[in-house]
Amino acid sequence: METRQLVLYGLLGVIVLFFGGEKLKTSLIDEPFDAQQKRIEKLEKDRTKAKKTLNRAKKTSRRIAEWEEQSLPADPSTARTVYQEWLVDVVDRSRLTTPSFDSGTPVLRNGIYHSLTFSVRARGTLQQFTAFLYEFYRADFLHQIQSIGITPLRSAGLLDLSISIEAVAMTNSAYAQDLPTAIAEEFADKDITYFSPIVRRNIFGIGGEADPANFTRLTAVTEQGDTEAWFTLGSENRVIRLKQGEMLDVGQFTGTVAEIHRTDVILEARGERWLLSIGENLNEASALPPEF
Repeated sequence: METRQLVLYGLLGVIVLFFGGEKLKTSLIDEPFDAQQKRIEKLEKDRTKAKKTLNRAKKTSRRIAEWEEQSLPADPSTARTVYQEWLVDVVDRSRLTTPSFDSGTPVLRNGIYHSLTFSVRARGTLQQFTAFLYEFYRADFLHQIQSIGITPLRSAGLLDLSISIEAVAMTNSAYAQDLPTAIAEEFADKDITYFSPIVRRNIFGIGGEADPANFTRLTAVTEQGDTEAWFTLGSENRVIRLKQGEMLDVGQFTGTVAEIHRTDVILEARGERWLLSIGENLNEASALPPEF
């Protein structure tokens, strides 16, 4: 009996030791290990998050540095004065007429920059308005046109213009008295003639005499003998027959017949290529990309 009890006590001890040991292992080894793994995972997530935040901060810092190079002078009064002087000069060089100017009170935003608003009223032809826009966007300032009101004055052949502008003066601007002198990257290799197609299209239908180019239509392509493109001048009811390489000079359009195909031609003018299909007027030609 005593031997059996000793065996039972021994088995009981083994069972207690097994389960107790497992519990001891769990509390002393497994749980601390799992907790450590969770801390490591959290640290990794925090490190990744901090790295992303740092990268965003670096990008923001670079962007702010760029803005400070494009900014109007830091002092808002100086900024308003020199920018309005610049606007007056641009309007004058664009030959817009009867101009009037106004500006609002500078407003500090987030302690980082002042927002300045300006308005311009003037009249001019589409060509003069295009010249104004060219000069405006060519200047690499922190400014933008917020709205444009355009009323065609057909009897006078002019546009009545109302333009609202916002400009920015960073508190840490790189300039104290002057405006930036850099040219916007998009305009570095373009002069005003690049925008002449806008004027030729005359989308507002203003002006004195109608441009004959707007009524010159590609009416046929013939392949009997030499391939020719036939252009009908609607204003004169006259047909011009041209071969590849010959010049087309009508109204404000001067260009070369670069290629002739069965249903369309490619015209080349001022370094640009235009696709004109049978039945279309010159002002309906589609601009082709440089690589075409």
